[in-house]
Amino acid sequence: GTTITVSFESVDAKTLTEEQQKAVGENAVFDISMLSGDKNITEFNSKITISLPYTLKAGEKAEDVTVWYLNDRDELEEIESKYDKSSGLATFTTTHLSYYVVGISEKQDEWENPFTDVKASDWFFEAVKYVVQNELFAGTSETEFSPNADMTRAMLVTVLYRMEGKPSVTAENTFTDVPAGQWYTDAVIWANAGGIVTGYGEGKFGTNDPITREQMAAILYRYAQMKGYDIETAAELTEYEDAASVSSWSEPAMKWAVSQGLITGTGSTTLSPSGKATRAQVATI
Repeated sequence: GTTITVSFESVDAKTLTEEQQKAVGENAVFDISMLSGDKNITEFNSKITISLPYTLKAGEKAEDVTVWYLNDRDELEEIESKYDKSSGLATFTTTHLSYYVVGISEKQDEWENPFTDVKASDWFFEAVKYVVQNELFAGTSETEFSPNADMTRAMLVTVLYRMEGKPSVTAENTFTDVPAGQWYTDAVIWANAGGIVTGYGEGKFGTNDPITREQMAAILYRYAQMKGYDIETAAELTEYEDAASVSSWSEPAMKWAVSQGLITGTGSTTLSPSGKATRAQVATI
């Protein structure tokens, strides 16, 4: 029965304390608050999603954009976020409101590669570094990434789920081959509820099945659709001699994925739509 007022303001660094100014540096600061009547609400029982604007400067990389929370000790605490270059927004989830800072992290290049099967000379090194730093992928063990191993259906939806900041899952699990409490359980339920994935029928998701290239294109296509991205762009597949082997249900997705450069041919004239996608390939995508 009261009025809810949401305030989102850019903060002039000069109004901060000396200690806060030292912590913030040149980064942009935002004061986000919510009032219920006259009462300031700072804590929430569940996560809310916030997007902060940031414009990349010359020489800056999208993967280096970071969000911090300015705590009561005037210290910056880095929080998990995802920057979308097309929208210029860094998105994160939180259970409280206060000062938030967005800028470029100097820590992104400091990566001690723990994987014995990923070398700096490998074509996929930077991709693996990126997905591990941003906690989109984990290794198959503490010392192995398994770049040439098949990407499974459960792995792919888990990557997308992590990209979204692991939102709360309230939908029902409709799959008999997705047990409760597994590392992929919430991701599969979330992706199915959002229309990003469907199963094989008869209650089967195909959890550990290797994902094919056309299945991957379809999942990415539906994810982009859910996010409101432009999915109208399409490339003709006639230059590929195996274009006729692309399944009809995946053809719009394959045309879109090729047009966006997400999927390229396995050769100059082949798409291999039913071929398997490796972990290194998906990390790059």
